[in-house]
Amino acid sequence: MFQGLSERTETAVSLCNLTQHYIRLYRPDGTALELPPSGKVARVASAPEILGEVEGVPVLYTTYGQALNLPDPQEGVMYITSWVVAEVMKRADVVCPDTSPRSAVRDEQGKILGVKALRSYTDMGNTPSLRMALLHEPKSACV
Repeated sequence: MFQGLSERTETAVSLCNLTQHYIRLYRPDGTALELPPSGKVARVASAPEILGEVEGVPVLYTTYGQALNLPDPQEGVMYITSWVVAEVMKRADVVCPDTSPRSAVRDEQGKILGVKALRSYTDMGNTPSLRMALLHEPKSACV
């Protein structure tokens, strides 16, 4: 499930949900790990610019800036954020739910119930395997 991470050292990781939504992570055995919102929501500053219009609808280009409410890296803590925060920050400790078709678990109406993987927008390097985070109930990392 976490390609390329299985051979790395597996160390206990705490997950901190910095989104405004409950996050449900499905383990390979089908059980789920539920992570409530921490009460803090990580965001990135953005500055949209209108490039033009198509059929009367604006076409925007957005420049992203500094992160808001994103803690500094802490040993053993992985932060779950929106995809835009994870992609803009490109930090090994910042991931987002992988909502791609191979990972998203949906109900009959197509609503996402949870995901089977977390996505990183950087090379994980020596970051501990995410698998350990999904094997155990996490301790609160959002203090």
